[in-house]
Amino acid sequence: MIFERVVEKYEEHYGAYHPSHINALINLGACMKDLKLHAEAIPVFERALEGRKQTEGDQSLNFAMCKAMAAGAYRDSGDYDTADLYLKDAYLKVALEYGEDSVSASVILNSQGMLYKKQSKFERARDNYEKSLVIREKFFGADHPETMSTRHNLGELYISWAKPDKA
Repeated sequence: MIFERVVEKYEEHYGAYHPSHINALINLGACMKDLKLHAEAIPVFERALEGRKQTEGDQSLNFAMCKAMAAGAYRDSGDYDTADLYLKDAYLKVALEYGEDSVSASVILNSQGMLYKKQSKFERARDNYEKSLVIREKFFGADHPETMSTRHNLGELYISWAKPDKA
């Protein structure tokens, strides 16, 4: 995989805690997740989290958003408990620092909706999607792709929940 070589070279040239290396790790983890290589993506995200923690601290926005991305890999690997812990922690950090109605909070709320849908916790998923949708409409408008993505997730939730009339 191309990203693996990029990560290796960035670490070799810059060191493990350089922002470029950390970003390359995140890109590699995201690529692995997209390829459904969830077990392989998790340690890559964990390395990126350690890098963010060392360089920016574990209260930074970048740390929180990296944690939310790692939660997606945990969710897709079936480790719902870790995914839930990571998303709750990321949301708390973002909400305290940037507010509950920030764009970053909407990203995490949307991810929580995805997790709860997978767990058939439909009411919780709906609540998270709806909160995310309100924020995205406020910042982006009703027809923006980010807003539509959350609206799509909410529609899929209603279908999974056997409420297709709401979709």
